Amino acid sequence: MHPEGSAKLEKAEEFLLVADTALSAECFDASISLSVSASINGSDILCLEILGKFPTGKNHEDALTYLRRCGVIGGTMARHLQRVLKLKNKAQYSSSRCREKEAEDAYRHAERIIEGIKVWLKQNNRED
Repeated sequence: MHPEGSAKLEKAEEFLLVADTALSAECFDASISLSVSASINGSDILCLEILGKFPTGKNHEDALTYLRRCGVIGGTMARHLQRVLKLKNKAQYSSSRCREKEAEDAYRHAERIIEGIKVWLKQNNRED
């Protein structure tokens, strides 16, 4: 695996771990925010491994575009990322509070991204 991909995987797993802790503590906005960060870092790994680069701008829609260029696995990951990103603004910027179900959904999508990337890495002999 690309060295930068290894660092991003560590970050993604860390964000996911803390998202789970926040979910358990009923801190739903924080859990979603952390799930978003986990998802973005996980998505970056696939883009880096397949395309040799990942989006670095502030527009997360770019991440969806990059992922869709990564074949079938990228399309699947893009669908999960899109679902998580839909909750980002509410969790981080809105005065409305997120609900438990939203946080659970965001966590599950982030988990699927990270687990999917790990399976892809293993299948393609790109593990550390």
